[in-house]
Amino acid sequence: MYVTVVTSSRSKGIGNGLTYETDEKVLPGCLVKVPLRNQVLEGIVLDINVPQPQADVKRVHSVLSKEPIVPDHMLKLAKWMSEYYLCSQRQAFQVLLPAPPWLHLCEEVTTEVVLIQDIVLKGKKQQIVVETLKRGPVERRQLLAETGTTSAVLKTLFEKGIIDFVEKKKEVEQTETELKASHAHLKELFQGDKPTLFFDKSFIGREGTYAQIAEHVLSNKKSVLVLASDVFAAKNLYALLRHTISRAVLLHGRMSVAEQRRSYRQLRASTAQLVIGTRSALFAPLSDLGAVIVDDEHAWTYKNEQTPRYHAVKTALALSEITQAKCILTSATPSLETFVQTMGSKASMHRATLEGPMRSDRVDIVDLTAVKFGTLFPFTPTLLDALKSQLQQKKQSVLFLNHRGVSTTLLCAECKHRFLAKETGLPLTVHEENGVPYLVDHHTSERTALPDACPNCGSNRLIQVGAGTQRIENLLKTHFPKARVERVDRDALEKTNTLEDIVRRTEYGQADILIGTTPVLKALHAKNVTFAAALIADIGMSAPDYRASEENAELLFSLARAMRAKTGGRLLIQTYRPDAPEIVAAKTSDYETYAKSELKVRSMLNYPPFSKMAAVIVRGMNAKAEALHIKKELMNAPLVSVSAYPALSERQTWYVLLRGDNPRACLEKISLTHAVIDIDPLTTA
Repeated sequence: MYVTVVTSSRSKGIGNGLTYETDEKVLPGCLVKVPLRNQVLEGIVLDINVPQPQADVKRVHSVLSKEPIVPDHMLKLAKWMSEYYLCSQRQAFQVLLPAPPWLHLCEEVTTEVVLIQDIVLKGKKQQIVVETLKRGPVERRQLLAETGTTSAVLKTLFEKGIIDFVEKKKEVEQTETELKASHAHLKELFQGDKPTLFFDKSFIGREGTYAQIAEHVLSNKKSVLVLASDVFAAKNLYALLRHTISRAVLLHGRMSVAEQRRSYRQLRASTAQLVIGTRSALFAPLSDLGAVIVDDEHAWTYKNEQTPRYHAVKTALALSEITQAKCILTSATPSLETFVQTMGSKASMHRATLEGPMRSDRVDIVDLTAVKFGTLFPFTPTLLDALKSQLQQKKQSVLFLNHRGVSTTLLCAECKHRFLAKETGLPLTVHEENGVPYLVDHHTSERTALPDACPNCGSNRLIQVGAGTQRIENLLKTHFPKARVERVDRDALEKTNTLEDIVRRTEYGQADILIGTTPVLKALHAKNVTFAAALIADIGMSAPDYRASEENAELLFSLARAMRAKTGGRLLIQTYRPDAPEIVAAKTSDYETYAKSELKVRSMLNYPPFSKMAAVIVRGMNAKAEALHIKKELMNAPLVSVSAYPALSERQTWYVLLRGDNPRACLEKISLTHAVIDIDPLTTA
């Protein structure tokens, strides 16, 4: 019999497996050892009874697992990932399985020591072993610990025929869950075979609905997978759901390799489990998968930024199709790709909506163009008064600054005109060279001089928008010297605290004002946080990326949603463009109207979801030359536009961006040995 085996080798030329011969019975997914060059390596059997190759093939060295350690649906998912994301199956297995050696993923086997002859021995240590074993078989490591003896003593007793070693598979404890009645929403959520978007417009937690879904599926002896956007969210969901469902298992990327392997073994040996985790939990070896729930499906963290550059939502949909499991995507601000799939008579996704009360009075807008700033920019009188009131009432405040504040953009203070690139339709970025500012389109490298006046209204009040969290932290400490100020951004988290520590201190009332980027949003749910402010909402809206508006709308909705859920909660949005769709939507709590408006813009510019995108990432000293060469090779591809430009945040890195009907097909036709391929990139910046 000839089999295809993908090995643990990282050699690029053999990423989709090699053919070997074997006389032993194996199944797809079994673990084997195979010779490769001068080594013997672990490998996973991908296929059996493959055609006999013309060349001589090597034989399988040994079979390490009689039963598959990789379920059949995971093998199919690995193949789908390799085809869709243009990576090898070996690269797919990098995220599919914990790190090698894969032998640790087989059933955990313990060695028990059994007494064969009950005789009296002269040696004191040998006699202690015999006396201990009279009570019954003892696990080898436990016996050594209890008797204080050594492996050499056991070996002597074995050779004398007094004891024997028996290998035994470790039993996995199974816990039954008391099942309750199904939630009223279940019928709508499970309607039809299509995936469902659970459009959550309420201000209550979704955990109760998730628990009811899990109970319903587990009662049918099937498993449930719940994906969370990050480790913090996964831990919170796990803490809430395990009180209802005892068979809950937590999986995330920060677990040690040993913990990942242990969880993998336990899940393979179990049935009807609930797994909660981050995007890596998508590859848990669950049997009889009944439902996949993706919480906050819009989150950018579901995109893997290393090869294979898979998106967990897209992959979850593929997994559900392979396993015939129900896929439920939940969000208060669904991604436009998901939203558009629920529209029209030919919708590929069902929409179930949970309504909530409208409370627009809890969101206030400050027009920054009407404010005269001194040294306190971006602190307006309205914001300073609100912070002062919070401190007097011993309440906490969260100040948010969009993570895209590294870029500076240009805006007309009079008519709110934005300066956009002609070719891409994206905002231009302000740069300086020898003290002279100019505008750049980062996707075409086109440079234009900074204008003296607005081309739309003629005003010379042109504002460069940008600010940093460090400067704002210093201003707060100067203006409110007695306030306990905590900065929550990537730099601060890397140097001092974990996000969990900061949130815990906030919940215990050990901080008065928190200032930060996206991570600071995790503190919004602390009981005493009743005021939040978006300091300069325009930073996100004017970033040179086609998703900038959508991301900004999602962030503003997160702030508004958290404040509306609280008694006395209030959100302040400071902006130069108070009439922008994102701002209006956050004020009115009407994301659906915003989504339809933004989809019209995407359609006109032919950006996703109305086209498909792929990026080729080139790094190194010759990145520019290689990127331009790739662009030249692709220029004649039909129905695809191609651009090449340097990365904003990485030196010696260039992007070649393809946009059109089928950019993947174009990439399959050229050599990209030294480049990284990113299918469906989340950003063009």
